[in-house]
Amino acid sequence: MEVLDLQLQIGQRDGELTAFMQSPTQNDAFQVAFPLGAVEWQQEWRRQFLAFHDPANTAVTADAVSNFGTGLHQALSEWLGLPECDLLRQALSNHPGLPLRLSFTGEGATRLEQLPWELIFPDRNCWRLIKKSKLNKVTAPKRSRRPRILVIAGETDAGALDHELERLRQLSRQGRIDLQLLNGSACTLAALRKQLNASQGWDALFFVGHSETDPTGGGRMLMGDGSWVTAASLADDLQKAAGNGLSLALFNSCSGLDLARSSVIAGVQWALCFREPVPCIAASRAFSELLASLERGSDLFTATQRAKHLLMA
Repeated sequence: MEVLDLQLQIGQRDGELTAFMQSPTQNDAFQVAFPLGAVEWQQEWRRQFLAFHDPANTAVTADAVSNFGTGLHQALSEWLGLPECDLLRQALSNHPGLPLRLSFTGEGATRLEQLPWELIFPDRNCWRLIKKSKLNKVTAPKRSRRPRILVIAGETDAGALDHELERLRQLSRQGRIDLQLLNGSACTLAALRKQLNASQGWDALFFVGHSETDPTGGGRMLMGDGSWVTAASLADDLQKAAGNGLSLALFNSCSGLDLARSSVIAGVQWALCFREPVPCIAASRAFSELLASLERGSDLFTATQRAKHLLMA
């Protein structure tokens, strides 16, 4: 598959940023300003967003959240419009149908990775590329079978995702998927490790519930038994699961970039997540649309785009 690759590398000096652009027709490298304005807009948007969804806070309005979101979008667009980004804009214009893979390196690269780059590439598949170490490169076996899906239903608000879980159970009853659901008191670290190490393997792992950023632990999930589990504590188990066929990890939870990165480093081919905290209703709608699109036979890329467009609307 042909793609566009954009690597943003933070230099040693403050504000120094180098972009490496690779397309099917040319390779370019250029210096560009660090998008500090976009980072600051995002920080303030996030503060307003969390305050708006806090039941105890009545001072922040939906308009305030929307205004800061607009400011963030504009700051990113202004960065893309800088004269030194001419080569990037030209590559995008010359290859309108190609997906864009983004990667970020250097100290503090997380600030760049967390920016909503998809806002300025709305009609293009936009993926974050995580490079696996040589030790963690795995070749999943090819099998002809019903998709095997492992679902981790963590502790959530009562009934928050009952409809989506029932939809998966129905697909299982219809014989369309093989489903293993870990929920409630049975959703423990020990049970998850056992399933990840199952010799018959899994094709996809879905986590629904609450999660948090945790750079040192690779992200963490709240399990059904009330315990927090870090991705770092599951590194060997995830690598074993990837070797047995696990190719997709979906984190239908808050701030999932660390969890997604940990999964891909372990050898999982694709990880989908929310970058930021997400209200339960948005998580529910996105998950429903993703499942419905996959049921209709859409590929993963198309299903993801439909879920994105649903949320944008």
